[in-house]
Amino acid sequence: MMKRLGVMSIAALAIGGAANAGSYTAPVIEAPVIAPAAPALSHSNTWTGFYAGMQMSYSDFSVNRDGVDDATGGVYGIHAGYNHQLHNNMVIGGEITFDHSSADNDVWQVERLMTVRAKVGYAHNNWLVYGLAGYAHVRTEGADRAHGKSGGAVFGIGADYAVSDKWLVGGSWEGYRFSDFKNDPDNMEVDGGSVRFRVSYRF
Repeated sequence: MMKRLGVMSIAALAIGGAANAGSYTAPVIEAPVIAPAAPALSHSNTWTGFYAGMQMSYSDFSVNRDGVDDATGGVYGIHAGYNHQLHNNMVIGGEITFDHSSADNDVWQVERLMTVRAKVGYAHNNWLVYGLAGYAHVRTEGADRAHGKSGGAVFGIGADYAVSDKWLVGGSWEGYRFSDFKNDPDNMEVDGGSVRFRVSYRF
């Protein structure tokens, strides 16, 4: 009798264990979700192409006259140019600018500026850092309403950032130097500097 009870107990335990084993469900481990990388700009690796835009700046111009204050004020205008990126990420280009100026004092005013400049820079992803130099032309107005004109030089440094495939924002510091004004017997010389902000569209 005891032997039969023992055999029945072992059988019951075996059946119960098998039943529990059949109802066991292994936990499901989900793979981690990996966010896709932000897409790179299609223009981020090349700055080659035409562009055009607008600029504005605050400028200061001084004249070689004792007792004459600097002419200061806003300068704003348009620009257009072309860049070509080389295989070593160097960028060369050319640009023209035309500006109207409100820089003045009680004696004289800088009315207009035009430049034709060459640019040499280095590109890294969406950034372009460059230097510039070229020809500049200025028109001034004196207290007697007489106009003066002179050709001179422009030079400076700047940086542009590609915020999208088409749009660029940037800033620069530019210096100007003028002398030998037309119809000026006093050999007037004008030096100037501008801190500029610009927005450009790439074609």
